[in-house]
Amino acid sequence: MAAKVRYTFALDAINDAEVIRWLEMQGNTSAAIRGALKAFVNRPNHDDLSRKLDEVLTTVRTLRFVGPAEAQEGEGQGEPEKAARGLGRMVDRFR
Repeated sequence: MAAKVRYTFALDAINDAEVIRWLEMQGNTSAAIRGALKAFVNRPNHDDLSRKLDEVLTTVRTLRFVGPAEAQEGEGQGEPEKAARGLGRMVDRFR
């Protein structure tokens, strides 16, 4: 059996009412708390998101958009300038 470490914390009945209601709805509160804490700890941070967005922007910049004569049947036409402006605004929001 694995060694257990116990943590105890207190919740305020008024300020933490939403958390208390959520805990009361869980079948296994320990598992629910562990899952919520792991999800919080492992969530992407600003640097992760910025790095991923930079990768997407680099990929978008290397794409070759073809004209109607070069496009294969069924393919849509891209709007690189509009897409670049939109992605640029997204980058600005993360800075």
